[in-house]
Amino acid sequence: MEAFYSLIYIKTNVLTDEYFAVGVFAGGGEGPFFYVSEARLRWYKDVVHRNTFLATRRQLMGLKQRVDKYRQTETGLLLFDPEFSSARFEELHKKSKGIIQYSLPTSVNDWMTERLFHELIQQFLSESQRSSHNRSSFHLQWANYRKKLGSDHHSINVPLSELTGRTQSLNIEVDQVDTKASEVYKGINFDLKQHSLGKHLYELSVLQHELNDFTVVCVYPQPKTKNGKSALAEVKEQFTAIRFEVFKPLFEER
Repeated sequence: MEAFYSLIYIKTNVLTDEYFAVGVFAGGGEGPFFYVSEARLRWYKDVVHRNTFLATRRQLMGLKQRVDKYRQTETGLLLFDPEFSSARFEELHKKSKGIIQYSLPTSVNDWMTERLFHELIQQFLSESQRSSHNRSSFHLQWANYRKKLGSDHHSINVPLSELTGRTQSLNIEVDQVDTKASEVYKGINFDLKQHSLGKHLYELSVLQHELNDFTVVCVYPQPKTKNGKSALAEVKEQFTAIRFEVFKPLFEER
């Protein structure tokens, strides 16, 4: 399923049809993701009747709970989940006539990640949502490491289609490509929740299957949890053609 986002608006004045954005939904990639601005809801509470506010907030929180439950319980990569598809939000846009309005879904020519979703929140709502410490720590260190390692034969965030030569390749990015050594790199934090980890492992399996002319290297921080250690051991047994390397940054943050 292609990556997309839809903005969530609420009507503040029935007579003038005034709306303002209170949330962002994103699907595809590592999604779904959903964020609601509590600061904007507090302002909304001050300008409408209490019952209207409570009903609106209840509906928004209902969607958030469904998204959170999906992310916590689904372990597979459901590419065509009907509830969180672009077609579903296009339908919501056409049918929404009340206080809450959904914008037409906008396609994103990128793999939807938590980082990209945070950028959407900042862009449209001027707010930020913090990731869990373990994920953000490795994610940021790995990203900074790749940026500082730049050279003529190192490229980062390369679309899979550029390496396969097939435009129909899945919309997946390779973290880093070393053309001189014919190696591609994928960073994975095995302490992630099962749902998110499963999607990263799916990408890893695609790289192994699609890039026969490259050595696939999985870079990871040492797992700290029991589940993370167990997952790493199982993946090493499953992906015997992939090289696994513990992440050891060459450059320290100052």
